[in-house]
Amino acid sequence: MASKKELDVNLKNYNYAQSNDLKIAYRIFGEGEPLIVINGGPGRSSDTFVDLAKILSEKRKVILFDQRGTGKSKLELLNNKTITLNLMVEDLESLRKHMGLNKISILGHSFGGMYAMAYATKYPDKVRHLILSASGSIDLKQMNQATINIKSKLNKEELKEYLFWTSEEQRNKNPIKAKLEVLRITAHLYVFQQKFVPEIKKSLSNLEYYDPQINQLVWESMSKAKFDLTNSFKNFKASTLIIDGEEDFLGKEIPNEIHKSIPGSQLEILKECSHYPWLDKPKEYFALINTFLR
Repeated sequence: MASKKELDVNLKNYNYAQSNDLKIAYRIFGEGEPLIVINGGPGRSSDTFVDLAKILSEKRKVILFDQRGTGKSKLELLNNKTITLNLMVEDLESLRKHMGLNKISILGHSFGGMYAMAYATKYPDKVRHLILSASGSIDLKQMNQATINIKSKLNKEELKEYLFWTSEEQRNKNPIKAKLEVLRITAHLYVFQQKFVPEIKKSLSNLEYYDPQINQLVWESMSKAKFDLTNSFKNFKASTLIIDGEEDFLGKEIPNEIHKSIPGSQLEILKECSHYPWLDKPKEYFALINTFLR
């Protein structure tokens, strides 16, 4: 188990893996069997997932990396040729090779779950364990349903604001502000325990950690590629754990559809829990992961 001093040092000590046109920045916490953590977003650096990595590293080695264009994984140009999900999948494969790992265990949260599933379907024989934590959907159709679910959970005033900032006029006129305002309005949906809302708001809307342009480019690449992995797991052999909160604003359809699509997967739904299960139900969340990886 890594000491607090060692963990604090790791916050600043980045390593780099070459992947095509850029160097992927990553940090290592703890010792033992490696687990690669893919944070949510898209367009977010891994900085806001350091606390999660620290807890997970009490039992194993955790590899936390900045996704293409975010954090320390800088790109000179951000456009539809340098930011795509396919390139991001290759970044993860480059990281695996760089670290000399035959197979990898992956934990993908939210969009990170979609990223992890995209990697798993392209490199199924390179995955040892797959953990999908409050994952985004297995196809874009379900993500459209998630938008409907979000609206249903907002009160009248919140919904009015939400519709204003998601309007085509505002998205074209003030694209960055529009994205940040939507995150502010919906922040309380990310957790069941509302005491965490100030922390969530600070994390979601901080441009130090979040690049709305990258967010947009990733979704555009997925839309152009018609992202749909529903029938891509038929011969997938790796052990898979799906964890979600019963109150997750993305809706119950997403984890259920993933569960149906991945043979032999284990689905665990935590009560009184939303999109950040390690905040709402930390004891249950980490117990599930530790048992699964053990």
